[in-house]
Amino acid sequence: MDNPTLRIKDFILRKVLKITGTVLGFGTISLLMMCKYGTIEEYEAEIHGKVTSSKSGEAISNIQISATNNYDTVRTNASGEYKIYISKGGEIIIKAIDIDGIENGEFQTSEKLYDFSSEICDIKLDPK
Repeated sequence: MDNPTLRIKDFILRKVLKITGTVLGFGTISLLMMCKYGTIEEYEAEIHGKVTSSKSGEAISNIQISATNNYDTVRTNASGEYKIYISKGGEIIIKAIDIDGIENGEFQTSEKLYDFSSEICDIKLDPK
């Protein structure tokens, strides 16, 4: 005899087991990847610094900062300061680009090799 109540209970139980298995599977995969590759903290470093004019020593705002191993870009604040997160390891080049034209003066693009000896990376830009 075909009992509709048992079919519904069976259907719900199968769905619950399927969802539970999926969730546990992703958790297990995440744990295994952390064991093999490490945690996020091991792969990220924070670099911060100040961008100034090589001629006047004044802070430069609105300068775009990027790193070669990072798809993120940031801009300097009114005090010329910036903070960017990068992946650790390999050669990192910090690039500073004056993107606002003559608003804060015109400056040449700068590329600076970052060596991980400090989390501070100050940059001096030459006027054009």
